[in-house]
Amino acid sequence: MKHLLLAAGALALIATTSISEADAGNRTWVQQYGAHNGQSSAQKGKRNEAVTYQRGRSNEATTVQSGRRNSANTTQHGRFNQALTDQLRRENFAVTGQSGNRNSSTTIQTGHGNSAGTAQIGSGLESTTNQTGNGNASGTIQAGHGHQSDTRQMGTGNVSLTIQSTR
Repeated sequence: MKHLLLAAGALALIATTSISEADAGNRTWVQQYGAHNGQSSAQKGKRNEAVTYQRGRSNEATTVQSGRRNSANTTQHGRFNQALTDQLRRENFAVTGQSGNRNSSTTIQTGHGNSAGTAQIGSGLESTTNQTGNGNASGTIQAGHGHQSDTRQMGTGNVSLTIQSTR
């Protein structure tokens, strides 16, 4: 309960703090080990960058970015892990790597640069990439069993590559 109150207080402090656009470096680096870890990053402004590394099982990572040079890199090793990256406007770049069993990844991008890559190794894998507008390039690689990939692209550049293998 004490951790929950501390987290809520920190979130309230961040929500009420004013940062000018010129100072918005926006970098988040998270490393977590073990089971049932959760990571949420919400960035708005200029040079948004989020790097998440999780090792263990039943971990979740959520990255939401809005504004300029959005870059997200999520790596998960273990079982039953879930990753979500949501980017809006400008030079969106998202990479998700997962190894283990029953992992799932979702990447949503809207506007401008739009590049997404997902690599999954294991079994029971799922991946969804949804891009709307402008540059749009997507690549998904899945190796193992129980593959599933759903890539939707709309607008301008639209290039997609999906590779699935049981080896």
